[in-house]
Amino acid sequence: MISPLKQFTNYTNAGPGLENFLRLIQSICQVVATLSASSVAFEKWTIAWQHLALSRRYFRYFQFIDCFDNAWSAFSDQGTSKGYVLRTLEAGRWSGMGGYLLLEALTILDALKIWETTWAKQVFIESYKLWFYGLTFYLAATVWQLLGLPGTPGNTTAASSKSTSSSEKTSSNGNAAAAAAEKDTKENAAAVLGKGAGVSRQRLMKDLVVAGCDILIPGSTLGWIDVSFLTVASTAVLTSVLVGQDRWAKIQGR
Repeated sequence: MISPLKQFTNYTNAGPGLENFLRLIQSICQVVATLSASSVAFEKWTIAWQHLALSRRYFRYFQFIDCFDNAWSAFSDQGTSKGYVLRTLEAGRWSGMGGYLLLEALTILDALKIWETTWAKQVFIESYKLWFYGLTFYLAATVWQLLGLPGTPGNTTAASSKSTSSSEKTSSNGNAAAAAAEKDTKENAAAVLGKGAGVSRQRLMKDLVVAGCDILIPGSTLGWIDVSFLTVASTAVLTSVLVGQDRWAKIQGR
């Protein structure tokens, strides 16, 4: 049994885990800064979360390559079981995220005060627009998959019908024991199908919450969504925890 401290060090020693942990701390600092009673405290907490935000950019500097690769794979993979609509939405999602990360990477020297330019601010704004578009496609893709889930129980019904038919046929031959065993096997398979559908729905609902909260960040910055900074920071804490659960399990090998 691995100790909690060892699990924590495993998590923070991994790039995705450390990045998400810094995001959680950054979001908490944003909440505290917003609730600060004095301007001095507000300034200190603001400096803290701004430095944390800058440090997190190093972890995703080259991730635009993976995003564009995912976009191409989603759009060009004709042999997948996903339909054209879902593949198009996923291609839009990854294209938007890739464009956001690429433009953000171009402004890193300006953010570090190494090479300040007049165009960095505008490029950063455009990157947030692409981030917003990418998350919009992500939300649409998630909703589309949720709408397609009601067809899944049909597999369970079909399996149950097949089970009943097979059982009746076997029973008619006088082999009641074999019929009962076959029926149990089919029902177990149907139960597995139902459980898989439940996990998929839970996964999609979680993605919907994460994307719905994250879209507030670029939306509020661009002025497209009227929401308070405290709300944005609070939802960032929530999504950091939700995403952190998955990353924690993956890093621990669960």
